[in-house]
Amino acid sequence: MSKPHGSAGRCSAGEAELLFRAVPNDSELKSLRDKVMIGLMALEGLRRVEIVRACVSDIEPDGEGLRLLVHGKGRERFIYPREDTALALQQFLALRGPLEKDSHGEPLFVQIRKGGKAMGRISRTGVNKVVDHYLRKAELKREGLSSHALRHTCGALLYQATRDIRAVQETLGHSNIATSAGYAHIIERGKARYTRDIPVKIG
Repeated sequence: MSKPHGSAGRCSAGEAELLFRAVPNDSELKSLRDKVMIGLMALEGLRRVEIVRACVSDIEPDGEGLRLLVHGKGRERFIYPREDTALALQQFLALRGPLEKDSHGEPLFVQIRKGGKAMGRISRTGVNKVVDHYLRKAELKREGLSSHALRHTCGALLYQATRDIRAVQETLGHSNIATSAGYAHIIERGKARYTRDIPVKIG
């Protein structure tokens, strides 16, 4: 069973904001794609492989928003992206237009060549390159912080905001709630620095 990483392997809320600011705020296809991919990992908890497997047909309208069928590890689940993530996703697809299907269907996230041409499903390596590029641009790149760490970012920030382990389990698609409970341990342990109140400073 994998365990959530410590603070070195995830972004704080402030660092996540810096990461999003590193993505150009323009209407270029690559910028929109990158913003949506990072959003789905850092704010919705998707794994890198789930980004790669996603197809356009997995998106369905749901009331005022949309839902996305996620092809996870051994099972599938629906997620209901936040309004800002859903809007960015819709803008990306509108600008990109339809693409040729591969053996899995029409890919949601694709490689984008120079000149803005969309070509084929993005690979796991491609996702890593995108995330690493913006981590470096935001001056956040460090050991343990990678595309997979964005999923841990989501888990930690979600627990911090809700104190609801079940919400973390459902969002991240954990089959075992003990995995989700690891995020609670990280957050509570981090808050229990009682010695901060000692009025003595080193140096």
